[in-house]
Amino acid sequence: MGAQVAAAAAERRRILMSAGGLAAAVIAGLAVGGLVGLEGGSRQLAIPALALQTFLTVGAIPRREGTSGVRDGAILLALHYTVPTLPMVAVAVWVGLDEPLGLGFLLVAIAPPAALIPAFASRLEIDVRSVLVFCLAAYGLSLVLTPAVLLLVVGTTVGVGGIASTVGIGLIVPSLLGRVAHERIVRVSQTIRRRVVNGTVFLITLGAGGELMNGLGSGEVGLVSIALVAVVLTLRSFGGGWLAARIAPPGLDIAARMAGGFKNVALAAAVGGALLGPGAALPGLIGFLVDTSYFMALAWKRAGERADEVSAEG
Repeated sequence: MGAQVAAAAAERRRILMSAGGLAAAVIAGLAVGGLVGLEGGSRQLAIPALALQTFLTVGAIPRREGTSGVRDGAILLALHYTVPTLPMVAVAVWVGLDEPLGLGFLLVAIAPPAALIPAFASRLEIDVRSVLVFCLAAYGLSLVLTPAVLLLVVGTTVGVGGIASTVGIGLIVPSLLGRVAHERIVRVSQTIRRRVVNGTVFLITLGAGGELMNGLGSGEVGLVSIALVAVVLTLRSFGGGWLAARIAPPGLDIAARMAGGFKNVALAAAVGGALLGPGAALPGLIGFLVDTSYFMALAWKRAGERADEVSAEG
């Protein structure tokens, strides 16, 4: 019995430490970027860092036979475009699409899934195949969907180039290359891969930290707006993830929570800032903090599940 308890505790600690390292990279990047005042210049680092992170994470996913990944990925895609997307669109319409904050909410709604979802899934040690299918399909859809909605609602193509480069160069291409180079990537130790991913995440969030601090200090965004954004995004992540898990078939619990709780807030913030300034970027920027908290909540849940599994196996 004592050995089982010790093994379960070790399993819980291992998952939480792995997840905590990734979350710490996000917070550190935001903090350093805010203190130093980094903004647009750091975006030159963001896409190459995103591409490397995607290449290593997706490339390390085990190859397995079967179609369950495709079927489950399609389920996750449907959940993503209903549970977290439609309510956010409703909030955006309620606030007003001609208002910076309303546009910011809309951009979060129509953004593709978070670029870190495969890394999140890997750290939580769930079946990453379905998550990979879901993400790649959603990334491809976003190349058409996001610009089309922007053109329809805002009447502009500003930001389309950024969307295309982020999704294409930062996500889709390195994902495909990673699958091709799978055998080489898995020869690199998991510890090294995770440290490199943490480092790239730090680089990706540097610019967001500077933009967040400048936006909060610009005077264009009041405390009421900040509180509204925090409440809406918390409900989207925690509530949307919970609802998606309730709807999903058995066995897709954690994956559904990720599909229902994460959006590419960095892309939403960048496009919002380019269109209407700090107010439109605010939902995406605050989304970094909310999503990181949500990820750690999922890690706590998953660590408990794995600990129970280890105890049962013993």
